[in-house]
Amino acid sequence: MNELEERESIIKRDLDYTSEEISKTSRYIGFGLIGIFIALIDSTTKSTLFIFANYKFLLLISAVFGCLTVISDFLQYIAGNICSEKANKRKEKLYKKTWFCYRVRNFLFWLKLSFALTGAALLIFVIIKFVFES
Repeated sequence: MNELEERESIIKRDLDYTSEEISKTSRYIGFGLIGIFIALIDSTTKSTLFIFANYKFLLLISAVFGCLTVISDFLQYIAGNICSEKANKRKEKLYKKTWFCYRVRNFLFWLKLSFALTGAALLIFVIIKFVFES
C-alpha cells in the first residue's frame, strides 16, 4: 500500500466511523424525544403538569421530529440495503453515486440529522422557557 492509498484508507475509516456515530446519536436523540414526550404525558407531578399544559404543542412537535428521525433512519437503512444488493450484482462490486437509491440514502442521512437537531432545539427551547418563566 503506497502513502496515498494509506491516507485514503485512514480517511475512509474515519468517514465510516463518524457517519456511524452521527447515525447512532441521531437515533438516540429521536428515541429520547419520543420518550420525554411519553414521560411527560404519563407524569402527574406539579412541574411536569405545568410544562405539559403550557408547552404541549412544542413538545408534541418535538416528539414528531423524534419519530421522523427514527423513520428516516430506518428508510436510510432500506435504501442502503438496496444499493448494497445492486452493487454486489455488479462485476466491479462498486456503488454508483448516480443511482437513485444512493442519492436517497445520502439525502435521508442529512434529513434524519436535521430532524434530530430540530427536535432537540425545540426541547431545549421549552426547557429554557420553563426555567425562566417558573
